[in-house]
Amino acid sequence: MMYSEFTNRLPEGTRHPTNSEYEEIELVYACHPSISSSGHEGQKQIARLYGEFGMRIIRDMYPTAKECERLRTELITARNAVERITDKLKELSMK
Repeated sequence: MMYSEFTNRLPEGTRHPTNSEYEEIELVYACHPSISSSGHEGQKQIARLYGEFGMRIIRDMYPTAKECERLRTELITARNAVERITDKLKELSMK
């Protein structure tokens, strides 16, 4: 989601986040398990949360989002390792 897409969804009069605050918002939007992964719904959710509760709610959600990001990366790495091992086993069976 672009900054302008986010700020356009905010209620009138809501303070717009700084660039560094928006980086936190973006991570929570992209990685937090409570935010919908279907684009527009997730955008509405994160804008609504920020509009109602400000950065406090985002900062409370940030550690969970960061952990989810780490776990997803770990999962991708593990899947890639399984794929490499599977390929090696297939190679061995063809010899």
